[in-house]
Amino acid sequence: MRCAHSGVEPLEHCQRRINLGPAENGWCPARRSGVIEAVEQPRRRDPREAKELDYARHRRGAAEYPHAWRRQLPRKKAGAQRAFRRSTAEALRAARGRVQTGRAERAAENLDDVRRRAVESWPSPTLAEHVARVLDNRVERVAWNYFKSPYDSERHCQPFARFLATVTSGRPGHPRALAQRFARILATPPAATSGPLHSWPPDPAHNHRWLLAFFADEPDWQQRLHQWISE
Repeated sequence: MRCAHSGVEPLEHCQRRINLGPAENGWCPARRSGVIEAVEQPRRRDPREAKELDYARHRRGAAEYPHAWRRQLPRKKAGAQRAFRRSTAEALRAARGRVQTGRAERAAENLDDVRRRAVESWPSPTLAEHVARVLDNRVERVAWNYFKSPYDSERHCQPFARFLATVTSGRPGHPRALAQRFARILATPPAATSGPLHSWPPDPAHNHRWLLAFFADEPDWQQRLHQWISE
């Protein structure tokens, strides 16, 4: 029913025509006593909380073909169960026929030896574990291009001195982790002989032997490096 003068429907008629659909933009309309009220939805997560939740929930697959493994796992389990049923039937087949104590005992012994083959599934690391591992490897690879070959004064002395100057200058990166990395190297007794350097993970004993050869050419850097570690 419209007003004769303005041609506009009264408010109570408009409210009956409102479609109370799903919530939009965090607010849900609800009609109470002819008045449309706004019902507040649960609080949205803070970006930091959402990131922490992603780090805990999401996983980083290390398999080259993760979808193939997802398809093969049920088949492997079915194959193990099928082999178990066949082995059990074969063990019980010896007890068929007339009841004999010896045959029954042998069948029971064979049945006890039957084991179901275990099918293992290795869970993928969470995103937080993957990021921590990447950062640790990044720190472990510091100076890897120098340590992976025997020390040569002409080849390594000046470039490694510039590298240490860059690391200890306080530039953005992982200064605390790098200091701990060099502290572990210097705390490890040096190797008596030069072993295989080109191996992973790097051996702190061989790295300490390499640093001692460098300190023989640049003795000032030994004190500077210890001072940087202790800061």
